[in-house]
Amino acid sequence: MNAEDIERQLGITLRPWQRKILNTIGGNINANTVIAIRAPTGSGKTLISLLLAFYGYDANTVVVGVRARTEQTRFWEDVRKFNLDVVPLAFIAKSVHCRLLNDEELKAMKELNIEDVDVSCNKCMFALPHEDKANIHLARYFDAWLDAFIDTNPNLPPKEYVNELMGKLNDTHCTYDIEKNLAKGVIRLRRRLLLIGTYPYIFGYPSVVFENIISTYEEDNPRFLTPEGEEINVPSEGRIAVIIDEAHNLDKLSDQWERRLGTKRMERVLQFGERYCKQLLEKPPNPLDIAELKGIDEEKAMRLINESIEYCRNEFPQAKQTAESMIAKMKDRLKELAKEYEVTEKTYKRLKLEHINELTLSFEEFSKLIMPLTSVEDLVSRARIIRSFTTNSGLFYALYKYKETGAPEYRDQLLSLIDPDTWNFYITKEEDEVYISIKPVTPAPIITQARAKFEGPWILMSGTLPDKDYIERVWGLHVDYYIDLSKEVRIGHREVKIITDVTSEFKSRSPEMFRKYAELGKRIVMSGEDGVYLFVYPNARMMIDIANLMMDLPSSIKQVREGEVRNIPVLMKLAKENRKLVIHAFNGGSLVEGIELVENGKSFIKYVIFMGVPFPNVKDDYTRDKIKASGLPEYRYMKIQAWMSVMQAGGRSIRNNEDRATWVLADYRFSYLSKEWGLVPY
Repeated sequence: MNAEDIERQLGITLRPWQRKILNTIGGNINANTVIAIRAPTGSGKTLISLLLAFYGYDANTVVVGVRARTEQTRFWEDVRKFNLDVVPLAFIAKSVHCRLLNDEELKAMKELNIEDVDVSCNKCMFALPHEDKANIHLARYFDAWLDAFIDTNPNLPPKEYVNELMGKLNDTHCTYDIEKNLAKGVIRLRRRLLLIGTYPYIFGYPSVVFENIISTYEEDNPRFLTPEGEEINVPSEGRIAVIIDEAHNLDKLSDQWERRLGTKRMERVLQFGERYCKQLLEKPPNPLDIAELKGIDEEKAMRLINESIEYCRNEFPQAKQTAESMIAKMKDRLKELAKEYEVTEKTYKRLKLEHINELTLSFEEFSKLIMPLTSVEDLVSRARIIRSFTTNSGLFYALYKYKETGAPEYRDQLLSLIDPDTWNFYITKEEDEVYISIKPVTPAPIITQARAKFEGPWILMSGTLPDKDYIERVWGLHVDYYIDLSKEVRIGHREVKIITDVTSEFKSRSPEMFRKYAELGKRIVMSGEDGVYLFVYPNARMMIDIANLMMDLPSSIKQVREGEVRNIPVLMKLAKENRKLVIHAFNGGSLVEGIELVENGKSFIKYVIFMGVPFPNVKDDYTRDKIKASGLPEYRYMKIQAWMSVMQAGGRSIRNNEDRATWVLADYRFSYLSKEWGLVPY
């Protein structure tokens, strides 16, 4: 179907560049095609990706991966706005849907980055009855339930989203289970389906959810009864396409797969162990419920309960004292090692094998001590906070033994890491907490595995997409069509100012240079118009040192720093309440890319001030390992990373065609980098 046919069918008018892409490559897409589109926010990337997938390739299910849950809305809105004959279902974390988790458990899971795999759904009382999953129950309520999901904005705060869904569904079953089975029902009814989820739904454990939904196409003799009682058979073949939104973030998949162990997590495990023991002693579970949950007889269930009660009453108090002593020793040891390795905030240093051995053995010793608490947790909670720790501890130890010996038996225990040869051990620090970390040095194996799971054309889109060569060499994706619209399509109005008497290069960093930066920053704020001023520093240390020197700005000018405010609604409130709001952020922090201060499509950010070139920190061992794994020359890799950081941070200020913003590039190196990167006023 060409662009003109699509316009007539949907009653829309496409932009010239959208029409050109559809007519040029729309009919040449096959299951192996990879399309990369670089175009700014507000240019219409979301719509063109949907049209290429559903009309260019004729997909019947399209899987969308977004960086953050708040970005699901654009796809959900475009389906409604352009009247696409597609059913959009946006998935949020299973833990948010679960009514059997309390607020403390949810808070701990978020704080400790515990995945949905650590929420047990086995024999849940709120799950749909098995026979209802395929036909009768869903058929009876299918249309009403589907409307409830389609009409509920996925951008609502998580709890509010689930509560609104439950009100519309008028049903007590699990909203997560309902949504999964609605998606299967859409496939069985031969309707086109849009599955929207955050990156883990494609690149992490939750991908099993989308895989399971898509497997509906492979059912032998499926039955689905419509509300009228008509039996419908599933289509014999699914045509799947994948859209990756803000695809430059694929570069950070290796960061998202990071796993950490530290004393903070040990303390939380012990806190929940004590809480679960108290809960078990005060209100033991019904043996019949445990028997059904675990698929065992009542006598064995009673024995399990009694054993855990005996442990909590007689053994846990002593185990708790021993655990507290181990935590105190580990805390001191980690601080010693952080000092020895000269670890600073959010930097990584590669650990020596002798220290990996020492630390992994200590974590394993702690895991063995608290192992009985996993049985207690299984009896009283759906969360797996304690078991998550013991699982990760075992994984750290197996990786250490594999690194030490290369033995296949250890590699076999590391299947969840995909390619353990690409993982390294590091020591790092965040908010004065020291952690031992394992993480992969390249995203390529993660992307390759996802590509094999979700076969069909892939469409990558971003305003800051790296070049074709980088995608192919670093991400391992062969690109068939690379479409760069960054010069052809421009949104809003941008003024660019370059300041050449300052620099953030290592050899020039000094108290005097930081004072010059601070004075520059104060002049910009005092002389500029009202609005939000986003200051972007190369690293956290520079942010702290320079922001401290800007504290003598008038008290009427509100200043906040990365880490002080984590909630975007709170920042939005500050932006509305203050004529001038200064936000200090640093490269690699959550605010540089995650901040979205937009109302009615317009950005509150009027100035973006780059206090130096945001090159990666080459003194960081993890950065050096990534550069080596990329196979690119160091300076080229660093320039690509800095360019992406500048464009992403600057892009926060221009979200539609009416926005006007000033970018201040404060470093003499921008005098030539700005030309190379095309940073010109428009």
